[in-house]
Amino acid sequence: MKKLRALIGLPVLETESGQQLGEVQEVLINVVDAVVSEVDISSEQVISFEKVQCIGPAAVMVSNRMSLADRPDKPSNECHCLTDLCGKAVLTECGLQLGIISDLVYNECTGEVTAYELSDGLISDFISGLKVMPFPQIQVVGKDRLIVPECMAKLVHV
Repeated sequence: MKKLRALIGLPVLETESGQQLGEVQEVLINVVDAVVSEVDISSEQVISFEKVQCIGPAAVMVSNRMSLADRPDKPSNECHCLTDLCGKAVLTECGLQLGIISDLVYNECTGEVTAYELSDGLISDFISGLKVMPFPQIQVVGKDRLIVPECMAKLVHV
């Protein structure tokens, strides 16, 4: 399992020619289906996750320029930018704060988002480590926070 924030800044390379097509600027996540839907490489172009051949430690590989698509004017309500999700507080339906989203964990083969990585603050993270919460099937994504079912509190672990 890999962390999504590690994708930001990676070059996107064409395997047919070796040419760099751009750089990962954002990752769009469909929070309803729990999948990475697109990789944003510019203000005008995206790559659907299905078109990504491989994600390596140094680059995102696609077969050719035909893998690129025009960026939609407005993403759907179910899609959220990785950078917008990071920094949001996660609370249960009963008001218990579980932490602040620091990253998302995903399966690099399928694009499935499997977990949120949660922070309790720099000192706590240093002493205890970051917490991991499985990606909830039901969640409400607000401007500043996520609301998850109460049962998610029992599933958070270090």
